[in-house]
Amino acid sequence: MNRRTAVALFAGCLLFPGAALAQDSNPVVFGTYYVCDQNREAGADAIQRGVMGPILDGHLEAGHLLAWGWLSHRIGGEWRRAEYMIAPDRATLLTVRNQVIEALQEGEAEVASRELTSICPDHDDYIWTVQASSDPDLVVTDRPAAGMSTYYVCDPAREARADQIVSETLAPIFNRHVGESALGAWSWLAHSVGGEYRRAFVIDAADEATLHTHREALVAEVQRRAAEAGAEFNAICDSHVDYQWDITISRP
Repeated sequence: MNRRTAVALFAGCLLFPGAALAQDSNPVVFGTYYVCDQNREAGADAIQRGVMGPILDGHLEAGHLLAWGWLSHRIGGEWRRAEYMIAPDRATLLTVRNQVIEALQEGEAEVASRELTSICPDHDDYIWTVQASSDPDLVVTDRPAAGMSTYYVCDPAREARADQIVSETLAPIFNRHVGESALGAWSWLAHSVGGEYRRAFVIDAADEATLHTHREALVAEVQRRAAEAGAEFNAICDSHVDYQWDITISRP
């Protein structure tokens, strides 16, 4: 997958809307990022709504999951769709995932699962832990229509310092852009399992125009108020890829 050198600090899937907390006490996110046949993506969306959705809703209603959702590519790289599940801890998350896989091996769900694999034959799996967010209580809410995710490649030896910069210096700047007619939420995610991306910054907004307006305002304010911290961050996480997502399904 192509990467671009980071020019601005946050050129910005989350998953939910806080101040930094200890990593082992925070919700955990399983993200599956799909590469799909663009001519058949509507079929994948229908399978997600009609087959996968009811299975995941069952785990949501049982209290196993805090939220789940389905994202559609608007701008970015090769990932065309993304599914996420949020659980209170990793053990619960992995148990739910295994149960979902088992449910998809039976009856009509198996047929639908094979069709989804035909439409979206390749994927990348990531497990993320929430490090910081605009909601200090980490309350999972229904996401608005538009989302932007920036996935960073960072120096593993210094990424804890990047987390510190975000939580102590940048979070107050980000929080000024959350509210009515602004961003709905922001979150900072840490890599636990998966590929090359070590951190992710996610913002949500009611529509595309608001998303881009406040994304640009975030970058400008970081450059104006925290240029030194921004430069240090860029030295630690020196390349990234941006995705803009339509938040097609959001279940809190």
